[in-house]
Amino acid sequence: SVLRMWGSAFGAYGIGLVLYLTFVPERWFLGMFDILGASHQWWHVMCVVGALIHYSNCWESLADAEQNCKATLI
Repeated sequence: SVLRMWGSAFGAYGIGLVLYLTFVPERWFLGMFDILGASHQWWHVMCVVGALIHYSNCWESLADAEQNCKATLI
C-alpha cells in the first residue's frame, strides 16, 4: 500500500533525524563515539537507507502501474 511505502522511507529518515537531534549515542557514552558511530554519521546512514527504500518503492509502484495499464488495455 502507499502508506506502507511512504511510511517505511520516511520512517528511516525520521529515525536518523531523532538520533541526530538527540545526540544518541554520544549522549549515553561520552567520548566513545567521537570519531566513528556518531549521531551525525547515523543520520547520513539512515538518509541513504531511506533513499534506497524510496527508490525501491518507486520501482514497485512503476511495475504495479504498468501491470494495471496492461490489464485495462486487454
